[in-house]
Amino acid sequence: MTVLREIPGCGVYFWCYEWLNRMLMKPEPEDHFDKMLRITIAGGFAGSISWASIYPFDVLKTRLQTQPDVPSPRYNGIVDCFRKSVKAEGPRFLFKGLTTTIVRAFPVNSVTFLVYEYTLSLLSSLERTVITT
Repeated sequence: MTVLREIPGCGVYFWCYEWLNRMLMKPEPEDHFDKMLRITIAGGFAGSISWASIYPFDVLKTRLQTQPDVPSPRYNGIVDCFRKSVKAEGPRFLFKGLTTTIVRAFPVNSVTFLVYEYTLSLLSSLERTVITT
């Protein structure tokens, strides 16, 4: 279940970030604030979009991982979990908590990509310094 969530989720996450980053890039040279704003917006939307794209898989994964084992598991796999949950709650169960997750994802992923890009530029400048000395 984790693989079903992570592979498409990461693909959407990084693709969205790169695409939005390029779309928001200004043709003229950017100042530091413009670059930070672009990274923040691209990272925030990438995180929110990726969570929205894989959220039903995450709900099923969480239900499977948190079910008690004693005396016997409640669900016998992904399909069984899906069928029993739809029967008990309707298909809307797949989206319970999605709004909160998307709202939380925006600032978390904005900061994540800001730190990522800052670290990359720091390492790049360190590498240039080491090579020239």
